[in-house]
Amino acid sequence: MRVLLADDHALFREGLGHVLAAILEQPQAIEAGGFADAISIAAGSSPLDLMVIDLNMPDMEGFAGIAALRRHRPAVPILVLTASETAEDMYAALEAGASGYVAKSAGRDELARAIGVVTNGGTFVPRGLAAGGAIIGTPPASASLPRALTSRQRDVAELVARGLSNKRIALTLGMTEGTVKTHLAAVMRALGVRNRVEVALHLAGTVSPSRQC
Repeated sequence: MRVLLADDHALFREGLGHVLAAILEQPQAIEAGGFADAISIAAGSSPLDLMVIDLNMPDMEGFAGIAALRRHRPAVPILVLTASETAEDMYAALEAGASGYVAKSAGRDELARAIGVVTNGGTFVPRGLAAGGAIIGTPPASASLPRALTSRQRDVAELVARGLSNKRIALTLGMTEGTVKTHLAAVMRALGVRNRVEVALHLAGTVSPSRQC
């Protein structure tokens, strides 16, 4: 597995490389000392299977950096590994395009679970930062969506839950981005949530319509 490791502390990158070697089978780590380096790597042609990214690096605002990485590699999961343990940063990272969020204070087992989840198409957040606990596993079937939604609205909701952007959803479903936005707005109204992150968390069973971030 080829893993992009982006953190502005070289010693931390080295230590994380050793941890990944204990978690994964023959990982190949590609190191970046900041978002600029990470984005340059992502924009290249080398294959990547996973990106593990620090949220706070001095050369770029973290959420903008995540969004830039997502634009270059929409199919590669992004796992944020950060010192920040606030729900606000977690939701903002997921909104920007991250597939998972792990605190640097977490143990090796939690990091291993997070990697397993995001590389299998799921979303992972730590216990305590989302109502109901960690999301472990791929988004469930559309049975958790209101029956009043159309089949196309259900399709959009499930692809949102898998982390796809509106552009990727439009290409996947053969519709315009405007139509995707219309369907997504209908899904959010039906679920009583405010944004695409809460749609994903609802499908994972962690968000109720009355929950406030």
